[in-house]
Amino acid sequence: MVKLSTYFDNSVMKVYIEPRRKSAKTYPKEVLAMKELIGYAQKYKSQMNLMDFALVKFCLMSIGVLVGLGIPKNHKKKVSAFAGVVFAVTYAPLMTKFLRIVLENSETTIEK
Repeated sequence: MVKLSTYFDNSVMKVYIEPRRKSAKTYPKEVLAMKELIGYAQKYKSQMNLMDFALVKFCLMSIGVLVGLGIPKNHKKKVSAFAGVVFAVTYAPLMTKFLRIVLENSETTIEK
């Protein structure tokens, strides 16, 4: 069943057809699939150990190298500069958080 709605714009009544939705919480299939994938990734992350994390890092590094090999020579300087900036911007917060955890744990170990 099609639902028609009306509203006034500059004293002119306009009619439009509202899209059919079963409920207010219906999402497109792509959004639901992405939410499901994110949920799986969060569950996997909670079960990861240090070796799993290292494997993910090596996998990402190797795909980065493969992508880098395919970059034309005239763009290599620009891409390497961009990659350096991305590395610096992402590495700094990661190491800050890691070092904060190390320092907190070392202080509690020293106090014991």
